[in-house]
Amino acid sequence: MEAFVHRHQPLIISVMYLVFGLLVFGYSAFYSTQTAWRSDALVLNSILTTENQTMQVAARKLDGDGTKFKIKSLPSVLSRLNNLAKQTEIIIHELTPDTEDQATFNIRLIESYAKLLKFLSLLESLDVSIHNIEIHPYDTSVSPPIHAISFSVTPKNDAARLQGDRILKLSQRVGQPNKRNPFQRFAASSIGKIEKVIDLSWVHKLSGIGRIGDQRYATIDSKDYQQGDEFRKGVIVEKIASSIVRLVKKDANGTVRYVLKFRKKKKNK
Repeated sequence: MEAFVHRHQPLIISVMYLVFGLLVFGYSAFYSTQTAWRSDALVLNSILTTENQTMQVAARKLDGDGTKFKIKSLPSVLSRLNNLAKQTEIIIHELTPDTEDQATFNIRLIESYAKLLKFLSLLESLDVSIHNIEIHPYDTSVSPPIHAISFSVTPKNDAARLQGDRILKLSQRVGQPNKRNPFQRFAASSIGKIEKVIDLSWVHKLSGIGRIGDQRYATIDSKDYQQGDEFRKGVIVEKIASSIVRLVKKDANGTVRYVLKFRKKKKNK
Protein backbone atom coordinates (compact mmCIF):
# COMPACT_ATOMS: atom_id res chain seq x y z
CA MET A 1 0.00 0.00 0.00
CA GLU A 2 2.81 2.31 0.96
CA ALA A 3 4.58 1.44 -2.25
CA PHE A 4 1.38 2.26 -4.24
CA VAL A 5 0.96 5.56 -2.44
CA HIS A 6 4.61 6.42 -2.96
CA ARG A 7 4.46 5.46 -6.61
CA HIS A 8 1.25 7.41 -7.34
CA GLN A 9 1.75 10.28 -4.89
CA PRO A 10 1.66 13.06 -7.58
CA LEU A 11 -1.60 11.66 -8.98
CA ILE A 12 -3.21 11.40 -5.55
CA ILE A 13 -2.20 14.96 -4.67
CA SER A 14 -3.59 16.21 -8.01
CA VAL A 15 -6.89 14.42 -7.37
CA MET A 16 -7.08 15.94 -3.89
CA TYR A 17 -6.49 19.43 -5.31
CA LEU A 18 -9.11 18.78 -7.96
CA VAL A 19 -11.70 17.68 -5.38
CA PHE A 20 -10.91 20.67 -3.16
CA GLY A 21 -11.20 23.00 -6.14
CA LEU A 22 -14.57 21.52 -7.10
CA LEU A 23 -15.81 21.93 -3.54
CA VAL A 24 -14.66 25.60 -3.45
CA PHE A 25 -16.26 26.30 -6.86
CA GLY A 26 -19.51 24.64 -5.84
CA TYR A 27 -19.72 26.64 -2.61
CA SER A 28 -18.88 29.86 -4.45
CA ALA A 29 -21.57 29.24 -7.06
CA PHE A 30 -24.13 28.37 -4.36
CA TYR A 31 -23.24 31.43 -2.30
CA SER A 32 -23.45 33.74 -5.33
CA THR A 33 -26.85 32.29 -6.22
CA GLN A 34 -28.07 32.81 -2.66
CA THR A 35 -26.79 36.38 -2.71
CA ALA A 36 -28.55 37.07 -6.01
CA TRP A 37 -31.76 35.53 -4.68
CA ARG A 38 -31.52 37.65 -1.54
CA SER A 39 -30.93 40.82 -3.62
CA ASP A 40 -33.88 40.01 -5.87
CA ALA A 41 -36.03 39.36 -2.81
CA LEU A 42 -35.14 42.79 -1.38
CA VAL A 43 -36.02 44.50 -4.68
CA LEU A 44 -39.32 42.59 -4.85
CA ASN A 45 -40.14 43.52 -1.25
CA SER A 46 -39.49 47.20 -2.04
CA ILE A 47 -41.78 47.04 -5.09
CA LEU A 48 -44.52 45.33 -3.08
CA THR A 49 -44.22 47.93 -0.29
CA THR A 50 -44.58 50.79 -2.80
CA GLU A 51 -47.57 49.14 -4.48
CA ASN A 52 -49.19 48.54 -1.10
CA GLN A 53 -48.82 52.21 -0.16
CA THR A 54 -50.29 53.25 -3.52
CA MET A 55 -53.27 50.93 -3.01
CA GLN A 56 -53.83 52.31 0.51
CA VAL A 57 -53.87 55.90 -0.82
CA ALA A 58 -56.32 54.92 -3.55
CA ALA A 59 -58.51 53.14 -1.00
CA ARG A 60 -58.60 56.23 1.21
CA LYS A 61 -59.65 58.38 -1.76
CA LEU A 62 -62.45 55.99 -2.60
CA ASP A 63 -63.51 56.06 1.03
CA GLY A 64 -63.63 59.84 1.28
CA ASP A 65 -59.94 60.82 1.20
CA GLY A 66 -59.45 59.53 4.74
CA THR A 67 -61.38 62.40 6.28
CA LYS A 68 -62.17 62.19 9.95
CA PHE A 69 -65.82 63.09 9.42
CA LYS A 70 -67.85 61.58 6.61
CA ILE A 71 -71.19 62.67 5.24
CA LYS A 72 -73.67 59.82 4.97
CA SER A 73 -76.60 61.88 3.67
CA LEU A 74 -75.78 65.05 1.75
CA PRO A 75 -79.48 65.98 1.27
CA SER A 76 -79.93 65.92 5.06
CA VAL A 77 -77.02 68.30 5.59
CA LEU A 78 -78.19 70.70 2.86
CA SER A 79 -81.78 70.59 4.16
CA ARG A 80 -80.64 71.60 7.67
CA LEU A 81 -78.57 74.50 6.29
CA ASN A 82 -81.52 75.60 4.17
CA ASN A 83 -83.81 75.59 7.23
CA LEU A 84 -81.38 77.83 9.12
CA ALA A 85 -81.26 80.24 6.18
CA LYS A 86 -85.07 80.39 6.16
CA GLN A 87 -85.26 81.03 9.91
CA THR A 88 -82.79 83.91 9.71
CA GLU A 89 -83.96 85.21 6.29
CA ILE A 90 -80.42 84.86 4.99
CA ILE A 91 -79.42 84.11 1.40
CA ILE A 92 -76.47 81.73 1.03
CA HIS A 93 -74.68 83.26 -1.95
CA GLU A 94 -72.20 80.46 -2.32
CA LEU A 95 -71.76 76.94 -0.94
CA THR A 96 -68.85 74.94 -2.38
CA PRO A 97 -66.97 71.80 -1.26
CA ASP A 98 -63.48 72.42 0.07
CA THR A 99 -60.67 71.46 -2.31
CA GLU A 100 -58.67 69.70 0.42
CA ASP A 101 -61.43 68.15 2.53
CA GLN A 102 -64.52 66.71 0.85
CA ALA A 103 -66.42 66.73 4.16
CA THR A 104 -66.04 70.52 4.50
CA PHE A 105 -68.14 73.22 2.83
CA ASN A 106 -67.09 76.83 2.19
CA ILE A 107 -70.00 79.26 2.63
CA ARG A 108 -70.28 82.89 1.51
CA LEU A 109 -72.88 85.36 2.78
CA ILE A 110 -73.55 89.06 2.23
CA GLU A 111 -75.40 90.12 5.35
CA SER A 112 -75.43 92.39 8.38
CA TYR A 113 -73.49 91.59 11.54
CA ALA A 114 -76.69 90.98 13.56
CA LYS A 115 -78.02 88.46 11.02
CA LEU A 116 -74.65 86.74 10.91
CA LEU A 117 -74.65 86.28 14.68
CA LYS A 118 -78.16 84.82 14.59
CA PHE A 119 -77.25 82.44 11.76
CA LEU A 120 -74.07 81.27 13.50
CA SER A 121 -75.89 80.72 16.80
CA LEU A 122 -78.43 78.48 15.04
CA LEU A 123 -75.61 76.79 13.12
CA GLU A 124 -73.92 75.94 16.41
CA SER A 125 -77.09 74.10 17.45
CA LEU A 126 -76.11 71.53 14.82
CA ASP A 127 -73.28 69.04 15.13
CA VAL A 128 -70.80 70.97 13.00
CA SER A 129 -67.36 72.52 13.25
CA ILE A 130 -67.13 76.18 12.15
CA HIS A 131 -63.73 77.58 11.15
CA ASN A 132 -61.85 79.98 8.83
CA ILE A 133 -64.37 82.77 9.33
CA GLU A 134 -63.67 86.09 7.56
CA ILE A 135 -65.71 89.31 7.71
CA HIS A 136 -65.03 92.15 5.27
CA PRO A 137 -66.83 95.44 4.49
CA TYR A 138 -69.34 95.39 1.65
CA ASP A 139 -71.98 98.14 1.86
CA THR A 140 -71.42 100.82 4.50
CA SER A 141 -73.98 103.19 2.99
CA VAL A 142 -76.89 101.43 4.70
CA SER A 143 -77.79 100.98 8.34
CA PRO A 144 -76.92 98.46 9.60
CA PRO A 145 -73.93 98.06 7.24
CA ILE A 146 -73.60 94.90 5.15
CA HIS A 147 -70.53 92.66 5.20
CA ALA A 148 -68.99 90.10 2.85
CA ILE A 149 -68.68 87.00 5.03
CA SER A 150 -67.05 83.64 4.39
CA PHE A 151 -66.44 80.62 6.62
CA SER A 152 -66.07 76.85 6.48
CA VAL A 153 -68.35 74.22 8.00
CA THR A 154 -67.49 70.58 8.64
CA PRO A 155 -70.64 68.55 9.46
CA LYS A 156 -70.48 65.67 11.92
CA ASN A 157 -73.20 63.01 12.10
CA ASP A 158 -74.84 64.70 9.08
CA ALA A 159 -75.15 67.96 11.09
CA ALA A 160 -77.60 66.40 13.54
CA ARG A 161 -79.35 68.78 15.94
CA LEU A 162 -77.72 69.21 19.37
CA GLN A 163 -79.38 69.81 22.72
CA GLY A 164 -78.08 71.43 25.90
CA ASP A 165 -78.01 74.50 28.13
CA ARG A 166 -75.10 76.05 26.21
CA ILE A 167 -77.13 76.13 22.98
CA LEU A 168 -80.09 77.77 24.76
CA LYS A 169 -77.94 80.39 26.51
CA LEU A 170 -76.13 81.23 23.27
CA SER A 171 -79.43 81.78 21.47
CA GLN A 172 -80.67 84.05 24.27
CA ARG A 173 -77.49 86.16 24.27
CA VAL A 174 -77.55 86.60 20.50
CA GLY A 175 -81.19 87.67 20.66
CA GLN A 176 -80.41 90.64 22.91
CA PRO A 177 -81.05 94.00 21.14
CA ASN A 178 -78.68 96.92 20.43
CA LYS A 179 -75.52 94.94 19.85
CA ARG A 180 -72.52 96.99 18.73
CA ASN A 181 -71.11 96.21 15.27
CA PRO A 182 -67.30 96.07 15.59
CA PHE A 183 -66.78 95.65 11.82
CA GLN A 184 -68.21 98.91 10.49
CA ARG A 185 -65.78 100.38 7.99
CA PHE A 186 -65.72 103.32 5.58
CA ALA A 187 -63.67 103.91 2.44
CA ALA A 188 -61.66 107.16 2.30
CA SER A 189 -61.49 109.21 -0.89
CA SER A 190 -58.28 110.65 -2.36
CA ILE A 191 -58.85 113.93 -0.50
CA GLY A 192 -59.42 112.23 2.83
CA LYS A 193 -63.18 112.65 2.89
CA ILE A 194 -65.12 109.67 4.21
CA GLU A 195 -67.42 108.22 1.57
CA LYS A 196 -70.14 105.67 2.11
CA VAL A 197 -69.68 103.18 -0.71
CA ILE A 198 -70.16 99.49 -1.43
CA ASP A 199 -66.84 97.72 -1.04
CA LEU A 200 -66.56 94.90 -3.60
CA SER A 201 -63.01 93.92 -2.66
CA TRP A 202 -64.08 90.56 -1.24
CA VAL A 203 -66.77 89.90 -3.83
CA HIS A 204 -64.63 90.52 -6.91
CA LYS A 205 -60.85 90.15 -6.97
CA LEU A 206 -58.64 93.05 -8.06
CA SER A 207 -55.35 91.36 -9.02
CA GLY A 208 -53.48 94.11 -10.86
CA ILE A 209 -53.35 97.73 -12.03
CA GLY A 210 -51.15 98.67 -14.97
CA ARG A 211 -50.74 101.24 -17.69
CA ILE A 212 -50.92 101.13 -21.50
CA GLY A 213 -49.66 104.48 -22.78
CA ASP A 214 -51.59 107.16 -20.94
CA GLN A 215 -54.43 104.81 -19.98
CA ARG A 216 -54.53 102.80 -16.79
CA TYR A 217 -56.16 99.38 -16.78
CA ALA A 218 -57.30 97.15 -13.93
CA THR A 219 -57.45 93.36 -13.88
CA ILE A 220 -60.61 92.25 -12.07
CA ASP A 221 -61.59 88.59 -11.92
CA SER A 222 -58.89 87.86 -14.56
CA LYS A 223 -60.37 90.40 -17.01
CA ASP A 224 -58.91 93.80 -17.97
CA TYR A 225 -60.94 97.04 -17.73
CA GLN A 226 -60.22 100.67 -18.55
CA GLN A 227 -61.92 103.84 -17.39
CA GLY A 228 -65.37 104.07 -18.97
CA ASP A 229 -65.76 100.31 -19.50
CA GLU A 230 -68.91 98.58 -18.29
CA PHE A 231 -67.96 96.32 -15.40
CA ARG A 232 -71.39 94.72 -15.16
CA LYS A 233 -74.86 95.78 -16.26
CA GLY A 234 -75.27 99.46 -15.41
CA VAL A 235 -71.97 99.63 -13.44
CA ILE A 236 -69.21 101.69 -15.10
CA VAL A 237 -65.52 101.93 -14.25
CA GLU A 238 -65.35 105.57 -13.12
CA LYS A 239 -61.69 105.87 -12.13
CA ILE A 240 -58.59 103.69 -11.84
CA ALA A 241 -56.00 104.97 -9.37
CA SER A 242 -52.65 103.43 -8.44
CA SER A 243 -54.13 101.07 -5.85
CA ILE A 244 -57.91 101.41 -6.07
CA VAL A 245 -60.70 101.17 -8.63
CA ARG A 246 -63.89 103.21 -8.35
CA LEU A 247 -67.13 102.24 -10.06
CA VAL A 248 -70.48 103.96 -10.32
CA LYS A 249 -74.05 103.00 -11.13
CA LYS A 250 -76.59 105.65 -12.09
CA ASP A 251 -80.26 104.92 -12.63
CA ALA A 252 -83.72 106.29 -11.83
CA ASN A 253 -83.20 105.50 -8.15
CA GLY A 254 -80.04 107.60 -7.90
CA THR A 255 -76.31 106.99 -7.84
CA VAL A 256 -74.56 104.06 -6.19
CA ARG A 257 -70.77 104.05 -5.84
CA TYR A 258 -68.48 101.06 -5.46
CA VAL A 259 -64.83 100.58 -4.64
CA LEU A 260 -62.38 97.76 -5.35
CA LYS A 261 -59.10 97.46 -3.45
CA PHE A 262 -56.32 94.88 -3.34
CA ARG A 263 -56.94 92.12 -0.83
CA LYS A 264 -54.42 92.03 1.98
CA LYS A 265 -52.68 88.68 2.23
CA LYS A 266 -52.75 86.84 5.54
CA LYS A 267 -49.50 86.95 7.45
CA ASN A 268 -48.06 83.58 8.40
CA LYS A 269 -47.72 83.31 12.12
